[in-house]
Amino acid sequence: MAFSTRQKYLIEAEELSLMIGKNPNLRILNASWFMPNMNRDAKKEHFEARITQDTQFFDIDGVV
Repeated sequence: MAFSTRQKYLIEAEELSLMIGKNPNLRILNASWFMPNMNRDAKKEHFEARITQDTQFFDIDGVV
């Protein structure tokens, strides 16, 4: 089975959980983004429910 580039870099939540426990130097970047008609605020959701306290938010709209 051939893997796409996307499959090469994306992992499941369970795999991330195992990696967090094994690697204290692991850094997580939340780059969530939603279509405007979804009425969701990715930055707000990030701060309400971070994966870890060290997880950073990458504001795609702020960069564009």
